[in-house]
Amino acid sequence: MIISHDIALRASQKSEVRSQKSEVRSQKSEVKSQKSEVRSQKSKVKSQKSEVRSQK
Repeated sequence: MIISHDIALRASQKSEVRSQKSEVRSQKSEVKSQKSEVRSQKSKVKSQKSEVRSQK
């Protein structure tokens, strides 16, 4: 009884860790996409600035 409970506990901890790892992975990819979003916005601003400069 005690042994099987211990095994079940260990298994649930493993699955917990696994779900946390996948959570972290999804957060990392979220951050990555946000960074690329910021990068594209920066380049957009840059091109708009140069456009304004050429219009002056």
